[in-house]
Amino acid sequence: MRVLFFAGAAVALLAPLRYGQEDNNLVVNGDFTRISDGRPVGWEASGDPQRVQQTLSAVRDGGRTCARLTCTRIDGEGGAIHAMIAQVGTVRLREGALYEFACRARQEGMRGRSVSVAVSDTSTWANCGLYRSLGLDEQWRTFRFHFRASRSVESASRLQFWFLETGTLFLSDVSIRPAAMDQVEFTDVVPSRSGPNMLRNGSFEVGGAGWSTLGTNVGWGNLAHLHGTIVRGADPEHPHFLRVPMGRGRAPVLGFDYFEPVTRLQTRALAASRGWIPVDRGKAYCIQADMRASEDGVPALIGWYGLDPDRPGWDYRHEWKKVTLTRRWETYSVSLSPPARYVFVTVGPDLQDERSVDVDVDNVALTGQVAPMLPAMFTHAEVAVEPAAPGGAYVAGRPVVLVVRGSNPDDAPRSVRITLSAEDYFGATTALRPVTFRVPAKSEAETRVTLPASLRGWYSIRVGASSDGAAPCSLVTPLVRISIVPEPKGPTVLGINHAFPDSWLIPIARMAGISEYRDWSLKWEHIEPRPGEYRWQLADAQIDRVLAAGASVMALLPPFPSAEWSSTAPASLRTPGYPGERLRQAFAPADPAKLADFAGRAVARYRDRVRVWEFLNEPIYTDYSLPRRLYKPADYVALLRPVAAAIRRSDSRARVVGGAGAGASGVTQEMIEAGLLDVVDVLNLHMYPGSRAPEGYIAEMDRLLREMDRRGERKPIWITEFSYYGTDNLPREPFVPASNDWAEERLLASEQECADYTVRFCAIMLARGCEKVFIHSGSSGAINAPAFECCLFDQGGAPRKAASALGVMASMLGPSPRPAPVPRTPEGVFAGAFETAQRSVAMLWATAPGRRAHIPKGVRCFDLMGRTLSGSSVRLSGSPVYLVGVPGQADRLVRF
Repeated sequence: MRVLFFAGAAVALLAPLRYGQEDNNLVVNGDFTRISDGRPVGWEASGDPQRVQQTLSAVRDGGRTCARLTCTRIDGEGGAIHAMIAQVGTVRLREGALYEFACRARQEGMRGRSVSVAVSDTSTWANCGLYRSLGLDEQWRTFRFHFRASRSVESASRLQFWFLETGTLFLSDVSIRPAAMDQVEFTDVVPSRSGPNMLRNGSFEVGGAGWSTLGTNVGWGNLAHLHGTIVRGADPEHPHFLRVPMGRGRAPVLGFDYFEPVTRLQTRALAASRGWIPVDRGKAYCIQADMRASEDGVPALIGWYGLDPDRPGWDYRHEWKKVTLTRRWETYSVSLSPPARYVFVTVGPDLQDERSVDVDVDNVALTGQVAPMLPAMFTHAEVAVEPAAPGGAYVAGRPVVLVVRGSNPDDAPRSVRITLSAEDYFGATTALRPVTFRVPAKSEAETRVTLPASLRGWYSIRVGASSDGAAPCSLVTPLVRISIVPEPKGPTVLGINHAFPDSWLIPIARMAGISEYRDWSLKWEHIEPRPGEYRWQLADAQIDRVLAAGASVMALLPPFPSAEWSSTAPASLRTPGYPGERLRQAFAPADPAKLADFAGRAVARYRDRVRVWEFLNEPIYTDYSLPRRLYKPADYVALLRPVAAAIRRSDSRARVVGGAGAGASGVTQEMIEAGLLDVVDVLNLHMYPGSRAPEGYIAEMDRLLREMDRRGERKPIWITEFSYYGTDNLPREPFVPASNDWAEERLLASEQECADYTVRFCAIMLARGCEKVFIHSGSSGAINAPAFECCLFDQGGAPRKAASALGVMASMLGPSPRPAPVPRTPEGVFAGAFETAQRSVAMLWATAPGRRAHIPKGVRCFDLMGRTLSGSSVRLSGSPVYLVGVPGQADRLVRF
């Protein structure tokens, strides 16, 4: 056998494959220059030959040698029904070691534009730590990221790239190498500064900047904001301090609907410093704070949380000292020798009851010395810039105001100069007018800055500060994120699966177009734990807190088909802990009439609060409800019939949502064949694309609509779970997704790609009979642990790009856009057109370069951020644009 090297014209005999190359690349022939019989040596195509037709070859493309995998037929889904290029038995990984993966790739003819890559252990088919999705273009893209091996593997390894549709993958320069750096670092790090205090704004001179609150976790989150107020001028010895009100009606209440619905008044509300502080593991440090309470005998805590960012998962460690407060200011301190490389400080009330009390906090410090600091040592001049609107969410057309605060420890006044540079959604940067203000000696000052009225959409504002004082000037908030979009009126097309634990986020999410929440609290087991014994108050609290925040609710009724006492599951299936405790609830009930009775009672109770009811979560499709190994789609439909009848008897206005909670084909098609459309008012779908481009869903959605039309039963569609994920603020470097972290493993390349994809997905679905899209999920994370499972927000409700993009879209389309026909578009161009009560709207974008669209006379054109675009035509890109005309024009807006 002979081998051709494309890198030159020479022909050479095949050398034996080696485990690892001279440059430490663990992948054999990763540059594909070694070729035999037209195929790359060391690589093979893999897939079910009965269902998949694919061809692997080595070619020249873009001036380099690459592998080309072409798939011309793929029938069905699951198992080995995929197109795959793989290398078996050569990549050798060591458990716990850090590696860098890299490749170049592009695609042709793939609507979904997504390829997955993984290393698997073929002896058990367990993943070995590398599992990512790659979003591809027609042009070459370079991918580079880190992973930590979750297990050791040698001859049983399989490095694999695969996709699930027809089209061609081009692959080049594949490498896996031991990482150059041996440990991971945090990126949101408090910079070192002169002086003994390692904290920013420890005396709250510049308001609450640099601080949030850590309570007791509920469900998938914690508090998303600073609880309390900054008190000024009430005490000459403490001219500014944080006051934390506690007790019912004063302290925050967190709630969550999954697994068991929980509503918890926060009796612990610790002021927590934002940003990770680097420390030397094992070195002695001191934390101190001044505290007092409105009555004697109030318990409080002072201490720290620590974490090594290179540990698997989020393995927090903490140490607290319990103290008892009096009415007088006292200084409390605790010494620590942290076992972690990074810490943040926590201090505040830790009550054991619901008493109404105020706790005041001041002069918080972390020092590298054992003894507490003297008050005179708090000598930093500090500057902070914060949005005046909660979460930085502003209404377009109203003043956009930033609050600027400065402190001055000097004996003379100082002048502070603030520079502001705004980067927009597309990366264009504009220098804003600088701000100069005077700060009196030994005092603070505040000024407000109104940004230009022309700003629209998402902005990241970089802050700079300088002053003429003697003490150094420290910047507490170097970056501020804001969103400026039209205020959505009434219902919108967008919702969220699971309401945020901190209801403070619900009005902010409203500015991102979110008007409805999918509630899980009506689980039969929790509401009726014994026959005839009802605990409706559990669901009351979850539903009412969302309604009180100005949003609406649609509810799963129930999420699972049984309670423990009604389940047909064998007694041996009882398993403590989650997910074991829900397994018996997934089985069908022994008496379906009792399930229908429970549903009817729930609707009768909530009919004035909830109008839309979804029956079971992902039945047949997953093990949440009626697991497929035991049940068929017909079993679901048979169980739904009496439940739907009971719902409608209790409320004739109710809408019943049902289906497998799957994609548009597969089990959803089986549900339709089993008679689902006869029973439901709305068909549900769940879609988690990963890196799959939205356009990849067009064909299967069109097939679904044709099938419903063939049956004469087209029903509206609600996508009750969906999301892309993306962030521009990765929390660690190098970034290694936390083990089993749903969102971290699915992050797209950027926030803009996430936002573009999300809006395009919504346009495609809304144009095909979808009425609502629910984003997964209402996860809010905690201080210094941002949640990526909600694509809308960073810490503290700071907007990600998707929040602005969806806020504009929701305002453009209103509550119930009606799809309108569009003409055939050129290759690589996509469009959706809609009629609304106020306007006609078309959304256009392109995945191919060089495409333009005509702007008809009298029609206005806007970019994705709602900014006006002028001219007679518009260049199309992956970021959709809007064409807006008077009502009745939707079918005439799209022209090329």
